Amino acid sequence: MSGMLDIERAARMCPVCGEDSSVYDTRETPEGKIVRRRRCSACGAQFETEETFIRFLPEKNQKNF
Repeated sequence: MSGMLDIERAARMCPVCGEDSSVYDTRETPEGKIVRRRRCSACGAQFETEETFIRFLPEKNQKNF
């Protein structure tokens, strides 16, 4: 699970200074991708990240365990 946290952190990192950023706009493209506009909390740089849906993982029914 720690690998997943590293990926999430990397997506938020500012490409200019490496600090954390915040989302100020989110849009979905016609192709189903999510585009997030971000602003760095340290240096103010603005950049976009893109997320692509890979597959749906259904929840497991706890009664079956």
